[in-house]
Amino acid sequence: MHSVVDKFSSGALTGSPQELSPIGGNVGIELGSISCATSTSCVAVGAQAGQITERATYVEENAGVWGTSVIVANPKDASNPSEYLSSVSCVASADCVAAGNWVDKNGNGFSETFTEAGGVWGHAVDVPLPSNFNNPFTDGISCVATTKSCTIVGALSDKNGALHAATAQMTNGKWGQLAIAGIPFGAITDHELLGVSCAAGVECTAVGYYNTAGATAGTEAMGATWVTGTPPGSVTGLHATPNGHTAHLTWYAPSNIGVGISHFEITATLVGGATADKGPVVGLAATVTKLAPGATYRLGVTSVADDGQVSATAMVTVRMPATVPSAPRITSVVGIAHGLRTTWSAPTSTGGASISGYKVTMSCGGAVRTAHFSGTTHQGTIRGLAAGSSCVVRVYASNRAGESPPSPPATGHPLA
Repeated sequence: MHSVVDKFSSGALTGSPQELSPIGGNVGIELGSISCATSTSCVAVGAQAGQITERATYVEENAGVWGTSVIVANPKDASNPSEYLSSVSCVASADCVAAGNWVDKNGNGFSETFTEAGGVWGHAVDVPLPSNFNNPFTDGISCVATTKSCTIVGALSDKNGALHAATAQMTNGKWGQLAIAGIPFGAITDHELLGVSCAAGVECTAVGYYNTAGATAGTEAMGATWVTGTPPGSVTGLHATPNGHTAHLTWYAPSNIGVGISHFEITATLVGGATADKGPVVGLAATVTKLAPGATYRLGVTSVADDGQVSATAMVTVRMPATVPSAPRITSVVGIAHGLRTTWSAPTSTGGASISGYKVTMSCGGAVRTAHFSGTTHQGTIRGLAAGSSCVVRVYASNRAGESPPSPPATGHPLA
């Protein structure tokens, strides 16, 4: 399958249709959106299909000449990608933003944009979404005056897979979250915004569809016009109190709430590790759970406005307290002359602090013997035990937080 582009001028098609072919062994190309800065400078976007893949693509026209199609890819694509560009908006020749969607190796969907600045296309930028929605669809994009001020429309999927119309705003080159859009009274899912056009202001008009129930059940068209507000400010006074595996966060609301605060997004970044999304919060406090003892985290709070625009993230660093280690495990107890040699394995959890020592106890006929060993050894011997007696052996591990529970007991018999 090939795509064809043609010119329309003064109410009629002009020129000769030009066929655009797939590249790189792909079997087809489909272009579904085009934006022109002038009548001879355009960008068309879509996808190229392989036998089991779909790859995002664009084609540019410069000085009236269409070039060869180009494939772009999100660096987190699956090995057999499913990715396409659904819409493009150009503010000047060689200055465009294309929007689309891609699917990771686990089947999770995401929205993305690629920006062309001065004729150079940049890397994919994922569009944020609320943590209580998933699998977004980006269907349309419109930019005003600059590639750093754009609006996208589409839909978000809820946990049941139903679609909810959504919009997102880029301000100063930063995407806000996809936010649920207003819908007509009586509308039910699915509903989705499919196209958008924005003018200076930024004033945007979007169109789409919604479903209805009852005697008039069916699908209806909808449209909406709005003026984009300013992004909200950051929260202030962010404070964290660690406790065990959790940290309690408190903060003050931002003085600038944009068009109104929808919620706050919480993140936890392990220093030197990955960032985890801890979900949306309504209110001025949150408890972050499942934090590793002894680890250091950067906890973040981001203001999210009703239109999806986001603030800079306020951050606080917290060092989680260490907990006592888990119990070590005895691997062998060997009888020696009037003594026992015990070997053990380290605890599966150190409690977030290094093991400072081990304690071995042996209860032989009511008499208890105790010995201490360094945190780097996994074997110890206690002598002076009565030959032939039955001894119950237990091992404990210690760190700066205290002593672990005892290991499961083992039995040994000193030799004569």
